[in-house]
Amino acid sequence: MVIAFGVGLIAEAAFGGTDLNVTALSAESAGSGDNAVTVELGDLFIKPSEISLEPGDASLTVRNNGKTQHDFTVTGMTGTEPLDPGAEETVALTGLEPGTYDFICSVPGHADGGMKGVITVAEGGGTEGASAGGDVDHSAHATMSPQEMLDADAARTALFPAETKGTGGKLLHPRIEADGTKVFELTADEIKWEVEPGVFQQAMAYNGQIPGPTINADLGDKVKIVLTNELDHEPTVLHLHGMTLPNEMDGVPALTQEAILPGDRATNSGW
Repeated sequence: MVIAFGVGLIAEAAFGGTDLNVTALSAESAGSGDNAVTVELGDLFIKPSEISLEPGDASLTVRNNGKTQHDFTVTGMTGTEPLDPGAEETVALTGLEPGTYDFICSVPGHADGGMKGVITVAEGGGTEGASAGGDVDHSAHATMSPQEMLDADAARTALFPAETKGTGGKLLHPRIEADGTKVFELTADEIKWEVEPGVFQQAMAYNGQIPGPTINADLGDKVKIVLTNELDHEPTVLHLHGMTLPNEMDGVPALTQEAILPGDRATNSGW
């Protein structure tokens, strides 16, 4: 089986340094012409995560499509109030000057989980940007012909496979106990992951690999998996699919198994 961590971007919240006056308004009262973007908040993503705007006045209509409360905050300034699921608010940005401005969801842990991005203000800026989770914002396709879309897709696909420094899926060798039990050691930690040549993202991984290491076991083997949590701020668990195991080893926090806090370790066994 192959075990892999979901990827989450982790970035410092840093303000770009230019003067920005941000005011939270209702959706009905804001209006900045074409220099406007609709922002979707989800559970651990903000889409788009890269926003391009023209200098001057702009507006961001922020809607929470997640299942829990989120907000949208321009780092060092202000933003929306906490938004319940389904709620919407518009943030008016006035006097934008060229530069970059970071934004996050300020609910504790959400930015580290991926709810962050950057606003770039420049002459000729638009609303195209990359969305959360590695998806691509396809808004620019509205101005492309079908053949142009095919050509653009083919050009991008031709860049891969590409040589990167990342590793993944390597065979994990066990330690053998006296009774023959195979003990596999996993460590959850943050790494810098080269997703394409020269492009790095900070991600979460097992044993420094994405996808995680490969665990091989034979029919009838006794197996233990020891998971050490070296993540900076987040608890974790080990949840396995496709095998029969004791319910207390199912890896569902607060239901079947306690979460593993940073700096702790736990052993899953019984299969």
